[in-house]
Amino acid sequence: MLILGPTGAGKSALLVYLLQQMMARHRPRIFIIEAGASFSLLGQHFAHHGLSVNQITLNPNVDVSLPPFADALRLLDRRHAFNPLDVDESTMEETLDEDDEMDEEGGGRDILGEMEIAARIMITGGDEREDARLTRADRLLIRNAIFLAAKTVKETSRPQVITQDVVNAFQTIATNRELPEHR
Repeated sequence: MLILGPTGAGKSALLVYLLQQMMARHRPRIFIIEAGASFSLLGQHFAHHGLSVNQITLNPNVDVSLPPFADALRLLDRRHAFNPLDVDESTMEETLDEDDEMDEEGGGRDILGEMEIAARIMITGGDEREDARLTRADRLLIRNAIFLAAKTVKETSRPQVITQDVVNAFQTIATNRELPEHR
């Protein structure tokens, strides 16, 4: 959609109206990138009505951090309880299939899948050949590390999972002597 018009023609007002309609019906993940602060009130309105809003001002003088694992604590509410350090092949297959089915049925966001993709990009450096070499066991390991990091952060009463927490979870899993060597 392209909206053109002179100053004061109502471009921003039209976009606010359309975004509210879209949010009311579909609850999509929306990114608004703008010059100025025309949509800050809309963000406040969404936050007032219980939606998750992250407003960031970008300018050359400010370092911006967009945490890729910010929603990890929400996983603890959805995911069934099991020990991520004690997983065999059949459990691995069932877990990945159940996660995929839940996401297809729910029609909502695949929070764990989004975080897995972010972690895979960090691990492979975005190289498609490296990503293609990842197996289902690797994917499950990544998901379990994210889940274990969320559990650890919740136990320490911190507000958010950061990348270092996921790295620490990988190290915890790697030092677990009960896992087979071939993993």
